[in-house]
Amino acid sequence: MDTGERVLRGSGDLGAGARAGLGLEGAAGGAEAPFAGQLSGATVGAAVRRGLEGYAALAEALRGWMRDDAVAQALPPEDAAWAEFTYGEETYDEIAHKVAAFLRTGRTPAALYYLDCLLLVTARMNLGKVLMLRAEGSPHIPAPEEFHSALREGEPALFEAWRRALRLGEWSAAVGPWALEAAASGLLAAAEDLVRAGTASCADSRAASHATM
Repeated sequence: MDTGERVLRGSGDLGAGARAGLGLEGAAGGAEAPFAGQLSGATVGAAVRRGLEGYAALAEALRGWMRDDAVAQALPPEDAAWAEFTYGEETYDEIAHKVAAFLRTGRTPAALYYLDCLLLVTARMNLGKVLMLRAEGSPHIPAPEEFHSALREGEPALFEAWRRALRLGEWSAAVGPWALEAAASGLLAAAEDLVRAGTASCADSRAASHATM
């Protein structure tokens, strides 16, 4: 991320377009709840603030859904635990700590990449299971594009928070809607590849562990 930012800064109009697409320009201020306390005193740019707000919107929606006993009891215990992890105070503290460290060292694009990964992987997987349970009766992890579509069709307020947090409006203005569609599809596919690689790695580790027993 740091190398990419240096290249973009020296790339004239291309760099300016990319910075606009990343949402790096804009008024700075403080973080909103639930991150306001942990990031008190930090100067938070508009794009990072929207990433934090987007994660919080998804996580707090999941918290609300989990208050429904029918939902909570329909999830396997490990899925319920992951849901609670998503909106846990320790999780909010960890996110705020990492974002503060990135901002303190001037690494705003790295903070955005970190928040994007939280949205595309952590929030999408854990909220997605409950989203699919509520919509279809099955708590499976939706593929990124399936999650995107389910939010857009069934949870418009959450979809807007997701869209804003991932800066899709800025990308559309910077590169055009057709290029945005291709970029978004690539971004979502990359997130799915990351999850598949991590799942395979965990499976290999478990197999190796059983083999040594």
